[in-house]
Amino acid sequence: MTDQYMTFEQASEFLNTPRSTLYRWLREGRVPAHKLGRQWRFLRHELEAFRTGDSTHNEPATDDLADLNMLLDERNETKGEEMKQAPLAHKIIWDALDHDTTCVHITPRGDRYVVGYRTATGIEQLTQLGQGEFDSLDTQLRDASFEVRQPTHRRYYCERKDPNDATSLERVQVIYQQIQTLAGQRITLRALRDVSKHSTLERITTSTDELHQLESFSLASHGIVLVSGPGGSGKTTTAYSMLARAAKAGGRVIYTLESEAIDMFVPGVNQVEVDLAEPAELRRTMGAIMRSDPDILFIASSPMQDTEEFLWRNALSTAESGHLVIVQLEADSAADALEKFQRRVDRPVDDSMVGVVWQELVRTGAGRRARYDIIEGPLLKS
Repeated sequence: MTDQYMTFEQASEFLNTPRSTLYRWLREGRVPAHKLGRQWRFLRHELEAFRTGDSTHNEPATDDLADLNMLLDERNETKGEEMKQAPLAHKIIWDALDHDTTCVHITPRGDRYVVGYRTATGIEQLTQLGQGEFDSLDTQLRDASFEVRQPTHRRYYCERKDPNDATSLERVQVIYQQIQTLAGQRITLRALRDVSKHSTLERITTSTDELHQLESFSLASHGIVLVSGPGGSGKTTTAYSMLARAAKAGGRVIYTLESEAIDMFVPGVNQVEVDLAEPAELRRTMGAIMRSDPDILFIASSPMQDTEEFLWRNALSTAESGHLVIVQLEADSAADALEKFQRRVDRPVDDSMVGVVWQELVRTGAGRRARYDIIEGPLLKS
């Protein structure tokens, strides 16, 4: 291929030039090259022109986007030609996901912009961009994305063939955010994780009994399921895993009512973002969902007591009309969750209860795992 990339050693061999001479040529700006992080890379066709004397090059290449594109191709050379032809905005996300991270930061630093990935140890720098290249990439991202509810909330989708199954299409939604800081514009890209690949019921439960109980809650025909725990206990992951199990079973229309802080998506589930602190918007959205003929509805925690009461009363009415409703809330125990829910609605809930899940995170030899306290409700036992 004419656009084959070469390492420093390969370029030295191709030009039949000692390494010391090639280094000198690089310092003097005589040979066409691309600086990627701390390493030099060379395009074969540019070196061919340089070797034959047809090159008009007189200084190192400074196209930062071309360098970034080349680096991503090199890091993902096993992904095939299709990925090489993908838009740069998509390549960045797939490269991040393939390197076990979901978050990309493009941060102003002086007159440059640092492109880095969030890792377990901090931000790992990938490369840097100049102002023009940053603006160009930002334009690509804006052109690829769409507005969700308001101008500051934008998304775009990336697709590719599954590397492990050529007949399957892999799809991910990306949250794109640009914010003005004192240092300049800053971009964050965050890929929403597919809960079915990371957090199934089989993975998050530690016993067969817990697995069977949560599965039975997920597959109930109607009624209320409370998923509770302290803040940061992983209750959203548990609720998502239950929804994924219901979606996998098929045959039912599933909706969620959630805040704008969604960071995972559930295949087969219609996830709806809404301002949970705004009563008028909640009523409109709830009405639209109920007119969409749902079978299962998940309602996330609300930060406001008034809207929480509205949501929970509607949850009970929805369950009584033949739907399965999963409600997320903060509580100190399974019994506390049930008592809180009962206190905020205007009629008895026992006949509508499928069950209550409460959890907390505990440290084990395998890391942090959820410890569950589960109550089976009268509806499930009947």
